[in-house]
Amino acid sequence: MSRLSPSVLVIILLVSTLFIFLGPANTNLAVGGVLAVILAVGGYLALGGSTPQQKEASRKMLGTMTGIVAVSSAALLGQYALNNQIGLICAPVLLAASYMAFLAILSRSGLNVEEGEVLLIQRRMDHQHVLRPPGLHSPMVPALEAGVAVMPTYNIQTDIEVDTVDTTYLHKVDKIVVDTTCRIIQHFPQENEAISVEMRYEGFLKLPYNYPNRDHTFKDLAEKRNKPISEARMSADFWIEAIQRQVSRDVDEELRTIIHDATFYNPEKRSYGKLGPADISSRRSEVAAILKQRLQEKVQYWGVEMLEVGITQVILSPDRIKSFYYDAATNRDMQEAERSAKKEAMRTRELADAVAYERQKLAETELQIQRQRNAIENESTLSMIQDWLNAMISDNPEMKEDDLKHLLMIALDEHEKRKNYRDRPNLMHSSDQD
Repeated sequence: MSRLSPSVLVIILLVSTLFIFLGPANTNLAVGGVLAVILAVGGYLALGGSTPQQKEASRKMLGTMTGIVAVSSAALLGQYALNNQIGLICAPVLLAASYMAFLAILSRSGLNVEEGEVLLIQRRMDHQHVLRPPGLHSPMVPALEAGVAVMPTYNIQTDIEVDTVDTTYLHKVDKIVVDTTCRIIQHFPQENEAISVEMRYEGFLKLPYNYPNRDHTFKDLAEKRNKPISEARMSADFWIEAIQRQVSRDVDEELRTIIHDATFYNPEKRSYGKLGPADISSRRSEVAAILKQRLQEKVQYWGVEMLEVGITQVILSPDRIKSFYYDAATNRDMQEAERSAKKEAMRTRELADAVAYERQKLAETELQIQRQRNAIENESTLSMIQDWLNAMISDNPEMKEDDLKHLLMIALDEHEKRKNYRDRPNLMHSSDQD
């Protein structure tokens, strides 16, 4: 009886108490008061409980009480109808047999939930939800229950490529590859801890109803499978693709925002600044950590938790890299050309200075040689004149001083003429060579 929704159990309880009050009790007020108390307790159990555990316990108590009242009602009605003890026994047996036959018919089409999946069922009467973990369960009662979704409990991995990401440096990153691992939120009990199915699979109750833009996405995924939405939702791959699609959108949006707007500490400059294309690859772990935090804040609302987020590749095309470093390369080339020109000019200047120095040394050497030659010639001339004077004085002791000077001048003139005559052939030879 506890499988039925609380509203159905209350209806059965009401009908059973009403049959007892109108039949065997003959509208006895004392019995009616007891039945009213039973009905009130049943209503309290149907509406009571603020937590999933309390609701589950109340539903089980209500089911047990409803079963007891229903059996008692059948027994009293059997005795009242047959007016003997046989009806007191046969009616409950007949009711139990009918209920068992009903369960046997339903069990032939038992509901099997695969390992790694969870079945979400909605009760039609009170719109409450029931989760069926992996295992064999009795089938849904179409008049009382409707299947909502079959969702995976395992981790879901998604590789996302974000193309053409803008940066604040007016340059673009061609592609960033992000690997993510997520799953629908679920809690695992600690040692000796009791957790109801509803609390353990918390995210499975959120996902079908809190999924962003669910109508459009669910319709698109159902049309892709050529099935109605109600049927397509009963497959785990439907929800895997839905989760991957929304995570991809969130990664694309948040990653672009982080790269364009977020600031990071630069230890070299000791200040905060935004990332350029070359910085994204070297600081991918920091970007991934911020991305995971932002994703978790968004996806937990619709029942998903992010386990891992990593940036595996940052791709820049060679042309874009060349364009990015064009100005720096141009300045570097100009500086290199300027340094080369300065070195060449310095080398030329040093070479010219060396040649000029060599010519100066050669001229000084030639001048020194010429001076030595003149000194030798002057010394020999003076020696010759001195010898001549001595000879003249010794030969002519009576010669006057003026006559001696006159002879000396004549001798010097003659010596100069002979020197000029001696040097003339050399001058002519030098002019011919020129």
